[in-house]
Amino acid sequence: PPTPPAGIEPGWDDLLALPYSSGTTGLPKGVMLSHKNLVVNAVQSIATARITFGDRLLVFVPLYHIYGVMLMGLAAMTGARLVLMERFEPGRCLQLIQQQGITILYSVPQVLAALSDWPQLGEYDLHTVRFTQCGAAPVPPPLAYRFQERTNITVMTSYGLTEASPGTHSNPVYNRRLIKVETIGLPVHDTQQKIVDIETGQRELGVGEEGELIVQGPQVMQGYWKAPEATAEALRDGWLYTGDIGWRDEAGYVTVTDRKKELIKYKAWSVAPAQLEALLLEHPAVAD
Repeated sequence: PPTPPAGIEPGWDDLLALPYSSGTTGLPKGVMLSHKNLVVNAVQSIATARITFGDRLLVFVPLYHIYGVMLMGLAAMTGARLVLMERFEPGRCLQLIQQQGITILYSVPQVLAALSDWPQLGEYDLHTVRFTQCGAAPVPPPLAYRFQERTNITVMTSYGLTEASPGTHSNPVYNRRLIKVETIGLPVHDTQQKIVDIETGQRELGVGEEGELIVQGPQVMQGYWKAPEATAEALRDGWLYTGDIGWRDEAGYVTVTDRKKELIKYKAWSVAPAQLEALLLEHPAVAD
């Protein structure tokens, strides 16, 4: 029989994925994520959310989005069950939670709103859900409180960006009293944070002072694909400049208040104004 081709053992620093992100400015750029970046972030996610073989995760976020990539990684590593929905639909979502005994619901703010307002919400048994991890866009605290009140499901706010594979911050899940839904939580394992002044990005600010959030950790990208200038702007001395403005409290919880870059957030997607402008310019009725 023919001999099978020799396998290639992937290196820890070999490029594994090239998701596109608008980064800290303008048009999308390829984010170079290594095996190490994605494997380590899966471990960080598992440790933060305390995921085990017994968990059943409901997933309707796109699997090609960095959020979906993270969920596939942590499920593969733990053996947790992924229950996939082709697209989110409130009634079907509630039905699957009950039928499949879902333990973690991965969501975005619009989903919390849709489920809170669903007329038949009270007809479903949702007691198996340990918490809903909500990220990808800022979570308005009143929405989180309303969802918790109506479903008795804890909202665990978290934060990440494609450039960090993606997770960098999360609220603790082991004690509901430690969750501060108005924040993105604390840095995940092996991750450091600083709030620095917006003008120079050099001076570290104190508790309650507003500045740019920067992070450092093994999940941070290698750089942008063939974009050395953009890479140099985002990665400085091993720190990733997130482009998000916020402040930290005495315990280290970070509240994000603004974006440094002019991006539009639509259904948790980042839309660069430059892309919209390019699209509008293609319209025959638009001169400039």
